[in-house]
Amino acid sequence: MSMELVTLKITGTSPLMMHSDKLANPLNPATKAHKELTGKRKKTDDDHLAIARSEFIAGAYHDEKLGFFVPGANFDATFLAGAKLQKLGTQWKRGAVVMTDKAKLEFSGPTTPDSLWEDQRFVDCRGVKVGQAKIMRYRPIFLEWGVELEVAINADVLNIEEAKKAITDSGLLIGVCEYRPRFGRFEVAYV
Repeated sequence: MSMELVTLKITGTSPLMMHSDKLANPLNPATKAHKELTGKRKKTDDDHLAIARSEFIAGAYHDEKLGFFVPGANFDATFLAGAKLQKLGTQWKRGAVVMTDKAKLEFSGPTTPDSLWEDQRFVDCRGVKVGQAKIMRYRPIFLEWGVELEVAINADVLNIEEAKKAITDSGLLIGVCEYRPRFGRFEVAYV
C-alpha cells in the first residue's frame, strides 16, 4: 500500500462563511446560554442583539490556541463531492483522507470571536426560511482567506492525478463550509 501525503495551499476565490453546529448539542454550555436568550416571549432590541451575537459566536470555528480554523471534515466532504463529479466517490472514500484535523484560517482581521463580532466586515446577516417563517441569521464571513492542509492518498486505490483533479474541481465548483457553492470556493496550489 503506497500512501502519498500531499500538502495543499488553499486560497479563497469567494468569501468563506462559517456555521459551526455547536448549538445543535443541547449539553453545550453555549447552547444552554443561547436557549436562555431565545426562550423569552417578549424580546427587546437588546435581547435580539444578544441572540444575534450568541448565534454568531457559536457559529465560528475557533480554538483558543489555533484561532479560527476550518475543520478537516469539511474539506473531506468537499473533496468527496469533487471526486463524485468524476464518478470516483467510492475510490475517494477508500483511498483518500484529509489528515489535518483543524486547518488554521489565514486572514487579516480580529483574532477572537468577540472582536470579530465587533468588526462588521466579518458579520453576515441574511434571512433564512425555517418552516414557513423567514428569520435573520448571523454568521462569520471572511472575504479573503486561505488555509494549508494535508491529504493522504492511497495510490493503489486512487490515481494521484485524478485525486488532484477532484480537489481542484471541488474548489472551482463546490466550495467549503456554509452556503456553498456561492461561498467557500477556492483555488489550490500543491506545495
